[in-house]
Amino acid sequence: MVYVPTSGAGAAAAAAQQAQLQNEEEEILTGYNSQDLQGDFQFKIVRGDYRTAEKIRDMLSKQAAYGWQFLEKFDNTRIRLKRKAPSNMDYEDDEAYATKHGSTADEKVGIAVLIAVLAGSLAVGLIAFFIAN
Repeated sequence: MVYVPTSGAGAAAAAAQQAQLQNEEEEILTGYNSQDLQGDFQFKIVRGDYRTAEKIRDMLSKQAAYGWQFLEKFDNTRIRLKRKAPSNMDYEDDEAYATKHGSTADEKVGIAVLIAVLAGSLAVGLIAFFIAN
């Protein structure tokens, strides 16, 4: 079993290490063939919660408006997309280059931990208040 700290500098270091591992994995998984590199293609990895086909379809339908097409699913949180570089150069539209869709499972866990810590702190404060009075 691996100890994963849930607060403070330990949690930040664990999150940074996890992000580094994901980046390294993506570098290995995202090999491009010579046809991809010769063409005028753009690639991106979109992060979100993709545990159901409905969530995947929702993200893909929104991305299709900008010409993005499904290339591969890495796991339940990352999907790689590809498109021909647009001739109209939609660089002004931030949504065309967004790499996050919805919230990820990690964010939901982080929010739940934060709520639990705040609730625990409030409970301890109330107990201390009532003992003091």
